[in-house]
Amino acid sequence: MTSYFITPFDPNITRNGELDNVDLIIDPEYYRQQLLLKWPGTKIVESTVGFSLQWVLWDILKDGQLESCGIGQLHRDKQIVSVDTPYEEYFLWHRKLVPSRYQLFLFNESDITKNLKLMPDMTIDTIEHYCGRRGF
Repeated sequence: MTSYFITPFDPNITRNGELDNVDLIIDPEYYRQQLLLKWPGTKIVESTVGFSLQWVLWDILKDGQLESCGIGQLHRDKQIVSVDTPYEEYFLWHRKLVPSRYQLFLFNESDITKNLKLMPDMTIDTIEHYCGRRGF
């Protein structure tokens, strides 16, 4: 299974083998509340070692059915999130939730060299193209 990560630093840049210090802290309780506001069908699960928050994202379709949109985690560092399935709407939502003064980079764990800098004005089409769901 491939996972997608969103980090507040470019995963390809290190200084002396260490990542730049970033002061971003995502409050797990606030994040949980915002997930449930956006996707009321979301199920919060008991966090395991290494994670501050874990969830199963469910979206309610127009016909009232629930659709699974993946499993996500806020990592223990409270800076990195990961999801097991590319869900472009979630990526845009996360970008809007994190203050724009922080850079955010989306990448697939199978190739961190090909990351996408998430910009505040980014469109879903750009993210779909990056995830391989839409050609240009």
